[in-house]
Amino acid sequence: MNVTARRGKLLALKFAAVQLATTGAAALVFLVLSGANAARSAVAGGLIVALGTLVFAWRLFATDWPAVSAARGFYAGEVLKWIWVVGAFALALTRGGMDPLPLLVGLLVAQSGFWVAMGIFK
Repeated sequence: MNVTARRGKLLALKFAAVQLATTGAAALVFLVLSGANAARSAVAGGLIVALGTLVFAWRLFATDWPAVSAARGFYAGEVLKWIWVVGAFALALTRGGMDPLPLLVGLLVAQSGFWVAMGIFK
């Protein structure tokens, strides 16, 4: 694994950690206001997004870095991430017994954590 890939994977782990931290804060709010199932739903939503970030990074940094390989890795990673996010969200709603609003808020808060991480890790 080259240095760029190693740095990229480490950065993705940092981004996912910030996403999970923001998700934890949202889950605590839901725990206090609405109970354990709402908090669990918010955590599930945040985990879906954080794992999507890691799936994207895993695929993106699995390639070498000539421009064509990097572009293929980017597109493949994005497609895999969205397949994961949509599939996991659908399963959480239909089979997981999650509350829809906290699940969606968890997704949104985790995505906001990604944007916060972009400002932290330049």
